[in-house]
Order: sequence, then structure tokens, then C-alpha cells
Amino acid sequence: MALSRTRQYVLRMLDYARKLLEYTKKYDRDSFIEDSLIQHAVGMCLINIGELQNRLPDEFKERNTSIPWSKIRGLRNILTHDYFSVDWITIWEVIQDGIPNLVTELEQSLKEIEAESGHFDFDENYKQNLFLLAKADKEFEDKCEDGDE
Repeated sequence: MALSRTRQYVLRMLDYARKLLEYTKKYDRDSFIEDSLIQHAVGMCLINIGELQNRLPDEFKERNTSIPWSKIRGLRNILTHDYFSVDWITIWEVIQDGIPNLVTELEQSLKEIEAESGHFDFDENYKQNLFLLAKADKEFEDKCEDGDE
């Protein structure tokens, strides 16, 4: 079963957003601010979410206006190009306030994609899609190691 690129990007964004929540669930604001390791992990997840949203087609973004695409892109740009001036308190607030909403919106978008493609079992498809993404990542890594890419 081949995944559409849009579906792949949404799945990966959803995966990174869920990882953000998982990584930070044992932290409070102060412990987050003091832990550079978690900051780096969070930063990479946010950068990846921003990079993936850059790849989504404009028509998808126009249909999903409740997701703050420009803020996601802007945060990615700050984390990528101005990393040493990042306000980690603001990042903490984004994780606490914005990421749960992003997860909800991405899940809804994915359900719509699944419905359009004739797949209605969101949870089963999500698990299967993550498996297929992991398999595709492994195949790509193998090609890179062989010098094919």
C-alpha cells in the first residue's frame, strides 16, 4: 500500500508532535528550562515538524486553516537559524498550549485523508502507516549506505 506524500507528511508531523508530549510529560517549566538535553530533543522535533509542513501542498494547508502554518514555519526558522537566542520559556508554552491542539488538528486531518482514500479505521491505519514509514526509512538508509543516494 503506497502512502500519498501528504499523508506521509501528516503522519510524521503527528509522530513528532506526540513525541514532544511524551518527552516533556515528566517535566515542569523550571526543570525543562534547566535541561539542555530535552531542549535539544524538543528543538529537533519542532524543526522537523516545521520542515514537514513546508513540504505539504498549499491546497492541503488552505483546507486546514485552523493549524497555524506560518507560526510553525516561523518557529522552525528561529530554531534552525537563530538557535542561540531561543526563548525556552516560550517553547515550553508552545508545547503545553499549542502541541496538544496540533495533535488534535493533525489527527482530524489524517482522518479526512483516510476517509478520502477509503480507509476508515484511523487507529489501525496509523499503526500500519508508521510501520510502512519505518520500513521506507530503513530502505532509504540502506541505499545511502550502499551509495545509491
